[in-house]
Amino acid sequence: MGRTRLLLGCLASALLLLALVGCGAAEAPTATPAPTPTPIVAQPKYGGVMNVAQRGDPASWDPMAINIFTAVGLSHPLYGEGNLVKNCRDNIYQVCPSLAERWEANADFTQWTFKIRDNAYWHDGKPFTAEDAKFWVDLSVNGAPPDRKPAYFKANFDPLVKTEALDGNRFRVTLAKPRPGYLEALIEIGNQIAHPKHLVEPELQKGNKTVGPQEINWVATGPFKMLKYDKGAVVQYRKFDKYWEKDERGRQLPFLDGIDFPIIKEPSAMVAAFRTGRIDTTAKGSGFHLTPEAKDQIAKDLGDKVYFVNIPYLAESITPNSLRTPWNDVRLRKALSLYMDRQAGIQSIYGGFAELSTFWAPNSPWVNPDFRTWPGYNPATKEKDRAEAKRLLTEAGYPNGFKTTLMCRDLWVKWCEFLEGQLTGLLGQGNVTIDVVDTAKRGARIATGDFDIHPDSYFSLFPTEGVSDFLTTNPNADVKHNDKKVDEYFDRLLTVTSFEEKVKLSREIERYILQQQYLTTYTWYQWAVLAFRSYVKGVAFPAQNSALLTDFVTTWMDK
Repeated sequence: MGRTRLLLGCLASALLLLALVGCGAAEAPTATPAPTPTPIVAQPKYGGVMNVAQRGDPASWDPMAINIFTAVGLSHPLYGEGNLVKNCRDNIYQVCPSLAERWEANADFTQWTFKIRDNAYWHDGKPFTAEDAKFWVDLSVNGAPPDRKPAYFKANFDPLVKTEALDGNRFRVTLAKPRPGYLEALIEIGNQIAHPKHLVEPELQKGNKTVGPQEINWVATGPFKMLKYDKGAVVQYRKFDKYWEKDERGRQLPFLDGIDFPIIKEPSAMVAAFRTGRIDTTAKGSGFHLTPEAKDQIAKDLGDKVYFVNIPYLAESITPNSLRTPWNDVRLRKALSLYMDRQAGIQSIYGGFAELSTFWAPNSPWVNPDFRTWPGYNPATKEKDRAEAKRLLTEAGYPNGFKTTLMCRDLWVKWCEFLEGQLTGLLGQGNVTIDVVDTAKRGARIATGDFDIHPDSYFSLFPTEGVSDFLTTNPNADVKHNDKKVDEYFDRLLTVTSFEEKVKLSREIERYILQQQYLTTYTWYQWAVLAFRSYVKGVAFPAQNSALLTDFVTTWMDK
């Protein structure tokens, strides 16, 4: 079409020129400038093993048991991005096919049917089937009594009535209530499929109820398969030749031959490794994102041999146990939110590499647009808010504060030290103790409610992803309370059918939890600041949450 228009244009110009000649002398036509050459875009190359810094060993390899970045960063290349469905690479706020190539819902959204793709395989060569999908959902929801609990994301499948493996390699779930947003719940970070029926079911039948991926040689469906795991040293993956995915031009993925994850447990050692060329990209995860000082030093050393990416990473909060005295008093929880100096934390902990937030991302459609003016959030009213916090303490019967213990994950000590100072300012000198625990112990104590108050982190693309963290019926929920109205709110959220209704209800939930009941105090949204060697190409960067798009399936190296 473009060429046809060009020829017609030239013909018209010629006729006009002849007409002008007949009437008198005509100016010579202006020479048409040569077209600007189209820049040559480098095409992906196959091969090479990329070195990606990894901040530590996973506390568990089982995605049903844990959802922290130390595990998630390793799981996506191995288990695959998403599960039956996944976030689209070009728009993470949309849902794309994964192990299911298509799906359909009935008229009232109580039944979802997925067509499992016929070219998906487990790493041992066995086809991934509808029976595997059914096994995964059933195990996630029911566990394997008495030793295996349901998956921490069990609530995402509710209200499940039954699962069916149908002919034509189709899998169906039937729900007790409408779930228009069911696909959004399926792609919550960490919900990877890593439990092949043909390998896990025999282990369960033998009594090994807690069988995990490491006991079946990490057989999964992702673009890379396990080569070697040397605890404390390195995790090595290599390309899975039967991986199903191709890019938009029909090229087989992945491009890389493999990925090595050297385990580097100190951020300073990671920065040194990057500067000296031992790794191709820095690590993701709390405590390992680049500080302003580290970024400046790398830029000074490497110049155009490096590029940086800033990704809104996750919201951070401090959560009191509302089931335990005295934090069961809403006045004390409100005092905590009012007293917290969020801007001071952004500067002292992250050097400005963070921004004020609630549990919805600041740039998402779900957040209340006026949240920056809320009491406790507005820097201009901090002195007034802190005076009100002290008044609430006195009104609740604690004019001199009270003793409390801050349970701190060992990777978050700097953050906890800031929180200790804030809590001490509110509750009084000598009343706050930090209890540093490892990741596994922290998870176990949260599950049993064995804590006074703890810092937490959270990320969400869709409001429905927040369900499992707030439901009173979820024993593994990070936020402990007995407010059934929260359950009712999220139950309604799961059934809304219009975007506008979802926005309205999400904002109502946000106000109820953060400005009426103060069940948790959100502080800021941390940025993930990452460095990449300039020859690393094709990395997919999400609009928010660096835990997304971490399978490196489109990544290649120009060297």
